[in-house]
Amino acid sequence: MSAILVAPFLFLAAGQSLGQQVTGIFSDDCTYWATRPDADDAALEVREGRIETYFSYCTLNNPVAIRDLAGAELFDADCWDEGTTRAERLMLMPRSDGGLIMVGTGFSRSLTRCAD
Repeated sequence: MSAILVAPFLFLAAGQSLGQQVTGIFSDDCTYWATRPDADDAALEVREGRIETYFSYCTLNNPVAIRDLAGAELFDADCWDEGTTRAERLMLMPRSDGGLIMVGTGFSRSLTRCAD
């Protein structure tokens, strides 16, 4: 998979970062995800400071709030993808509808929150 994605909620509990507070399943197409949950590009799950897809995962560390972007945070991500490891920087920002915007080196995605 070329990139791992993350998704946040608009409101956070006091003292918790976006990556710690956000949980759920996010996708470009929730209908496709419902029929193909084993497809690597179908969806990603965010829970407890971790992003997971069918074949990969990232842990989110060292959150830094981004000035003047409500709810946006920058993370150091330690990722595992089909037997390889890599370090990335990921920005996660909640959409106003409960979805997620995720930005990394060379990619960005806007994801819809799917029913769990």
